Amino acid sequence: LSGSLILNTVDGQTQRSIMSEEVSEFAHFGNCLALNGEFLVIGAPHDDSGEQRSGSVFIYRMQNNSWREYQKILCPDDPQENREFGNWIDLSGNNLVIGAHRDNEIAFACGAAYVYTFNEEDWIFLQKLTPSDGEELNYFGHRVAISGSKILVGSQKGYDNGRYAGAAYVFNRSNETWTEEAILVSDDLEPLDNFTSDIAI
Repeated sequence: LSGSLILNTVDGQTQRSIMSEEVSEFAHFGNCLALNGEFLVIGAPHDDSGEQRSGSVFIYRMQNNSWREYQKILCPDDPQENREFGNWIDLSGNNLVIGAHRDNEIAFACGAAYVYTFNEEDWIFLQKLTPSDGEELNYFGHRVAISGSKILVGSQKGYDNGRYAGAAYVFNRSNETWTEEAILVSDDLEPLDNFTSDIAI
């Protein structure tokens, strides 16, 4: 299904249903979302706007007490089938991070995360994040979180602890550049533990 989003007020009353006319069938619109102030960001990782399941992200802005579609973001890289750009997203102030856990730049399905910033008019691409030790089927970016000058990116594959044990990568911002500063794992992880199945920072 293409997907939709139902917005409710604090007293439980439905405000409106959100569904973009630009989203393709089976796009999984609403697979994930982030809300911060006047912006609502919605992922559609199976959207076919570039290649099949290349993915996209829709940004809505609160205007005149109503959420209005403001911008659609496609991956800034060349279109790639099954990249699933927008499989996870997070928003902090004027910064947005978007996961693409099946990106193939480093290796097959190694994954990536994309950082955007708001320039008072548009959300513009700032930097692509990839793991320093990336290998195939890493699924880096299957979860992302951002707060201030820190980004946390989850990876499903932890190489030292077996398949799908999981690992988390910490990035720090300095002068508008994000740099990997640590890889977080646990000594007692085992295969299929799925460490970083959910993350927050």
